Amino acid sequence: STTMNHSRNLFTQTCKSSCRGFLTWNWQFWKEACEMYEILKKKYKLGYVRKDQLQRYLTLGKLTEEEYQDIIQF
Repeated sequence: STTMNHSRNLFTQTCKSSCRGFLTWNWQFWKEACEMYEILKKKYKLGYVRKDQLQRYLTLGKLTEEEYQDIIQF
């Protein structure tokens, strides 16, 4: 019983740690994606980025179709 509780606690701690790591990574990924979108949007407006370059970001999965369409509407 004591061993079972210890194992359960260890499992719970490991899960919490893993989830926290995943959420931190997920938050960081989302933050970087939003920053990239805003940077590309500004650069496109200023003429520093062309449509074909934006399409490359779309192909690589760095932009969504919705973000791409939003940027090129200007």
